[in-house]
Amino acid sequence: VDTQLPSVAEEFPNDPDADTVYRDEGGDIPLKFTPLDPAPGTPLTCGYKLDGENFVPAGSCTNEALFNGFIEIAGLLDGRHSVVAAVRDSAGNEGVSDGAVSFIFDNDQILRVDDDGIQFPNPDFDNISDAVEAAIANDTILVFDGTYGEDVNIDKTLTLRSENGATVTTIQGQNAASLLGAVTINADDVTVGEVGHGFTINGVGQAGVYVQGSRTGLSLAGNTVEAADNKNAFLTEGGQSDFTISANTFQGDASQLVYVNGQASVATPSTNVDFTGNIFAGTATGPALGQEAADSTIEDNIFTTATPWAV
Repeated sequence: VDTQLPSVAEEFPNDPDADTVYRDEGGDIPLKFTPLDPAPGTPLTCGYKLDGENFVPAGSCTNEALFNGFIEIAGLLDGRHSVVAAVRDSAGNEGVSDGAVSFIFDNDQILRVDDDGIQFPNPDFDNISDAVEAAIANDTILVFDGTYGEDVNIDKTLTLRSENGATVTTIQGQNAASLLGAVTINADDVTVGEVGHGFTINGVGQAGVYVQGSRTGLSLAGNTVEAADNKNAFLTEGGQSDFTISANTFQGDASQLVYVNGQASVATPSTNVDFTGNIFAGTATGPALGQEAADSTIEDNIFTTATPWAV
């Protein structure tokens, strides 16, 4: 009677990759590992155990030969999962990999972030930056309550929103040398926040929110944006177009609380950068709102900034 347990070679995982987002449209998830059998010649079945559940066979395999199979996505729930590779011989002896691999399956284009896993247990990510890096165009990153100490660089078209709003969801900038704001916009058609689902953004470097390069289609709504010390709450380079900036509060001790650069300052025109329903608070040595974008709307805003300027 064969009582010797098969095993999985130490180099697992060959696949799946840890912390990788696999998507519904990508089909079944690759599973690659090398089975080992101390009684060679015994027929082997390779498979996996997902989230601590029962063995799922994925195909026949051979001792010391790389197995190429798949984790089936049919019925797989959206979110983070843990998988171990497993191998069984014909006598029913079973061996599993020493460690599990954690990966994310996404079938709704929403990546969920929770720093402590309290509001959303077993989140896709525990920080915003990793979620942005893993996202693809047009994804939504949904952030649960917490204080996120990081500089967020948004370099693709996506939506960044909080679950419960700015009073309980904070991005605390860290002043990374490579970035110019707590949130830096480096792509077109980015959405940061919405009414009731924004962030408190505490500025570092040049600004709370910094728009780098010539961008179009930014929506910034429902946020409380604190100026970087004696700098800006919101600052753009030239060449901006078709922005909607609404229902935000801009505050802090600033030089220019909010400034949209354009033809006058940087010789690159900006157009249609609209400010509606915002609150301009705090203090500034320059304007509360410096606006160089042509054909823009400024309406229904409240200005309480202590400054020698208004707009």
